[in-house]
Amino acid sequence: MSKQILIIAGLVLAACGAIITVAPVTGETMHSTSDTRSVQIFKATGNEPFWAVEIFSDTLVEFSSICPEQWDFGTHITRIESESGLSRIIYSADKSDPAINLELTKDKCTDTMSGEISPYIVVVTLDREQDDTLFTYRGCGGFTGDYRLNERWVLKKIDGDTLEIPDSRDAPYMEINLLEETVSGYGGCNRFHGSASLENGKVTLSKIMSTKMYCFDTQEIEDRFLGTISDRSFEFSLDNSSLVLKNGSARLTFRKAE
Repeated sequence: MSKQILIIAGLVLAACGAIITVAPVTGETMHSTSDTRSVQIFKATGNEPFWAVEIFSDTLVEFSSICPEQWDFGTHITRIESESGLSRIIYSADKSDPAINLELTKDKCTDTMSGEISPYIVVVTLDREQDDTLFTYRGCGGFTGDYRLNERWVLKKIDGDTLEIPDSRDAPYMEINLLEETVSGYGGCNRFHGSASLENGKVTLSKIMSTKMYCFDTQEIEDRFLGTISDRSFEFSLDNSSLVLKNGSARLTFRKAE
């Protein structure tokens, strides 16, 4: 073994020893094969000690650490709580030993080693029942795959036409929450809400319900926006900062809210 590998191994074990002083109990193992595993929707990692957690669409949550005496287990989520849309989300799984609790807070998070920026601060707590010991891990994470739709999206264009919003008004936006299957937002005059679902690579929005205030300066924009998204399915493309919804000739372009 090279000197460099020995140094790295020593640093990893030292980091583990500073956090864990007793051997853990392996939790309920529910690793799926690559053929049957559902879609990953969230991933987070942390350093010192190094750890990773993944959440899948069938409620499976898997936690692992590279330290030999630490954790590598999977269990199923039993409760999901959210506050203010997606600004704070709590996943709990208390049917295994250790029980696991994940708290996701929407805020810029910078990885302490790579410098990579993620949209969520993540705190993972493991509660070992046999001796009532708590272990806490902190790191960064974000939604993955199609679940990156879980954002607030500010409308920029309708069918290629750039919106002109008066300074006295906020820009229209929508917030998609696939965890609760909801969509909500602001059309330029009124608040609106409905349901949202993801299936076969398309996002489907229900009939949109909104308040009924009339705004002479933005009513045309709102009517066009809500009329386009109400009771329709859309193909979509997204990256880290933009979203495009397409249905036939209809095309909506959004940017991610800061």
